[in-house]
Amino acid sequence: MPQICVAWLAFFLVSIAFYEPAFGGDKVSIEIIGRVEPQCEINSQKRIVELGSLLTSGTYRFNMSAQCNAPFDLAVTSLNGALKRVAIDSGKPSFSLALPYEVFIVIPTTGGDVQQTCASAAMTDETGCRLSTPGDAISDGQDGAVEIRWHGGGEHLQAGTYSDDLSFLLKPRL
Repeated sequence: MPQICVAWLAFFLVSIAFYEPAFGGDKVSIEIIGRVEPQCEINSQKRIVELGSLLTSGTYRFNMSAQCNAPFDLAVTSLNGALKRVAIDSGKPSFSLALPYEVFIVIPTTGGDVQQTCASAAMTDETGCRLSTPGDAISDGQDGAVEIRWHGGGEHLQAGTYSDDLSFLLKPRL
């Protein structure tokens, strides 16, 4: 038995003599890099909103959600800048063929709700009405809202159907 212990002791001492610690010699550093591309998505169940009668003031509210893994800008544009009469009949000149309105938007973000009220006439150019997240805030897809508000046109609107198209463009801000 003592011979086995001596043999193991000799093996152990020889192993230590030829052992080179990991901290000696050359050193290699490897940087590991990955990337997460910005992804933004905006969703609404509504594609057509029926406001009903425009003769009296009203509001119409529907849900809209935004999900963006980067700070973002949201631009809202209006095709006509107002609710405009779809088919123009020859009517009395004192009748209006357009009804201005407002859009109120609220989008939840990690930095609090982002909200803005936009007049339809101000949403006609390419920049439209803009909302931006504060600082590094992002949105995780919680329901926000869009509310359309109008002041009744009374008897000054020509009878018929009035329409406008709203576009919502969500882009990451890097």
